Amino acid sequence: MSYELCAMAAAAARAVRNLQSSSHIFVDLEGRKLGCEEGALSVISVGTALARKVYVFDVLSLNMADVQPLLDLIANQETLKIVWDGRKDAIELRRTFGPNATFGRVLDLQVANVVSRPDDEIRKYRARHPLNLICHYDTTGVHALTALKSALGLHGVQDNFYSRNQPVFDHNAWMDRPLPRSYLDYAANDISLISRVYSLFQQRGYVSSGSQQRPELEVQSSRYINMHLTPIPKDDAYRMSSLMPLEILSVPDSNESTRRECTKCHRSLSVASFTYRVGPTGSRGATGVYDECKVCYLLSERRRLQEEESTRKGLLRA
Repeated sequence: MSYELCAMAAAAARAVRNLQSSSHIFVDLEGRKLGCEEGALSVISVGTALARKVYVFDVLSLNMADVQPLLDLIANQETLKIVWDGRKDAIELRRTFGPNATFGRVLDLQVANVVSRPDDEIRKYRARHPLNLICHYDTTGVHALTALKSALGLHGVQDNFYSRNQPVFDHNAWMDRPLPRSYLDYAANDISLISRVYSLFQQRGYVSSGSQQRPELEVQSSRYINMHLTPIPKDDAYRMSSLMPLEILSVPDSNESTRRECTKCHRSLSVASFTYRVGPTGSRGATGVYDECKVCYLLSERRRLQEEESTRKGLLRA
């Protein structure tokens, strides 16, 4: 696909002027281990409606004055920013440009994707589903997240570009200059893919009803991408995982006296998030209030079962 690399002030200014006239924009960040403690931002990819124009802003080649108009556009409350799982992107914006660098009005298609398929209690019995290994546990209210590259296929639409091309990148190379053309192509194609998912979700009524957006999705999206304000420690399996965190889709209880902090993901959640049945169905697992939220408990159990399975396979090969 065609796109414009913005590595100089004039190109960046021209791109922002074009983006400002779009009713909504698609945003995606790329870099080294985005959102993690050792992470760093390389490029910000932005597309106009239907991805008619795509711009790749090289933030390592631009100075702060060159990038600020783009940050202002991303932060404003008028233009809708459409992202796919923007949690790490939001962390990286704040880490790189300061606390005022936010997404403002945002729609996260990962959230819309989860809301569109409330059937994980059935799907979890399928092989390779994130809940499959723990499918006999109490997973009520817990949903699997999906990779962007899998989103269209999940909804029955084949993506020809990614079925033919499976690029494998060294994420440290995002910090090299000049960036290889394959990396720039990848960044631009993600904008195209997000745009295609958005169009599909529009057609199926997942993100809008007629000509009206679904405002609750924007509220849920804001909760989702802002759930962690600081970079994620190395090897932390709980703050970012393949399961939808609790109290994103539902309105959190505002009563601080009934909230507590999870010992694993360190989020402040209502007591209901710590109340569940432990152990698989048919076991003597008790229902009670625990120190870790339900999602973190399931992640712990899944990791334990994975380690047991790996050990068993190792013994069989010995």
